[in-house]
Amino acid sequence: MNTTSPKTLNRLAASFLVLTILAGFSGAASAQTIIYADGFSGSSATNLNGLAPDVRSGADGGSASATWAANSGWKADGSNNAASGSQKASLTFTPDLNKVYTLSLQLNPTAGTGLFMLGFSSDSSTTFSNGAAPYLTLSDEGTAQIFTSNNVLATGTNTFTGLALNQTAQVVLDTTGAAWTAAWFYNGTQLGSTFTYVTNPTSTGFVKFARSLDEVGTVDNFQLSAVPEPSTWALLAFSLTTVMVLRRRRHRGEH
Repeated sequence: MNTTSPKTLNRLAASFLVLTILAGFSGAASAQTIIYADGFSGSSATNLNGLAPDVRSGADGGSASATWAANSGWKADGSNNAASGSQKASLTFTPDLNKVYTLSLQLNPTAGTGLFMLGFSSDSSTTFSNGAAPYLTLSDEGTAQIFTSNNVLATGTNTFTGLALNQTAQVVLDTTGAAWTAAWFYNGTQLGSTFTYVTNPTSTGFVKFARSLDEVGTVDNFQLSAVPEPSTWALLAFSLTTVMVLRRRRHRGEH
């Protein structure tokens, strides 16, 4: 009967461990954590304020007990038909390092003289006029603008016209590097260029959407997600592989 030597078994075990780690790295590098999500399935007669989103995981800078802080114009079905006045809805959020955050919302402004807005924010005020954090705006005429901080338009092309309404807007905040970056997307297409911050927006404390002036319409499919930095998992795989190699060399030295 053929038998396998202890040395061969050790090598097989080491190889299996390395492959398992690398497989975990490959999966984790693309693993997405849903921090918040809301499909706004409530009633147009119910205020959004004080309600819990459908998902509130508490991971990666979110809060497991978060509820919407919203002006009375925003309803549980995602509509806003208030006659006038800026209206916001926000959730608490503090970005962690080494994450890529994607904030998504389907925007459908339908009438009025104002805008719908989506982004990260340093405060929970009714608009994005305070603090440094990326956001975008959309009018009912299909014009979007991208901002890096309070009323500061992104460098380069920052205004986009002729966009279809009721599509998904995304603001991406990347904290994986020494200098954080921001990028904006609409209906799957990047708007403008990726922006690199000189001073990182570390004061970010909320994610929110808002409307200005008398703009009415609806929002849907809110989501904040995070993807970890791949190098964290690569370092773990490298470290454990090194340990196994050293163990093999020591084993050979003892025999």
